[in-house]
This record gives sequence, structure tokens and C-alpha cells, in this order.
Amino acid sequence: MSKTFENYIKARENAERIAKEKVDKLNNDALLKVKHQKLAEKVIRNQTTTRHEAIEAHKEKLKAAKHRKDQNLRAHLDDAEEYFEAWTQGIDDRKQ
Repeated sequence: MSKTFENYIKARENAERIAKEKVDKLNNDALLKVKHQKLAEKVIRNQTTTRHEAIEAHKEKLKAAKHRKDQNLRAHLDDAEEYFEAWTQGIDDRKQ
């Protein structure tokens, strides 16, 4: 074989090796992109789920606070009714 033909074959093999490395790198980059995209979607789903859970927990806290407020209000109204009844009973006792 001539020196020129050997150089041609080496150059061709070298070009094929470089092309294969480039394709492998592009494939690896594409796989990483898909992997990162899936991870980002998973993070977004988790954040959305966490936000919904936080909103639900806050709603439950508000319901509990409203329930406590209503109970306290009922207790104060009951006390006021008892006081009023005792007061009106005292007035009625004085009239007799």
C-alpha cells in the first residue's frame, strides 16, 4: 500500500471515530436533557401537591378556629342569659 492510501485510511478511521464520539456525546446530552426535564416535572408536581396540602391544612386550621370562636361565643351567650335571668329574677323578687 502506498503512503497516501494509508494516510487516507487513517484519516477516514479518525473521522469515523470523531463522528462516533460526537454522536455518543449528543445522545448522552439528549438523555440528560430528558432526565432533567422529568426531574423538573416531578419537582413541580411535588411543589403543587405540597401547596395543595398546605392550603388544605390552612383551611382546616381556619375551620378549627371558627369552631372555637363559635363555642366561646355560645358560652358567653349562655353566661349572659344566665346573668339576665338572675337579674330579672332579682327584680321580680324585689317587687314581691
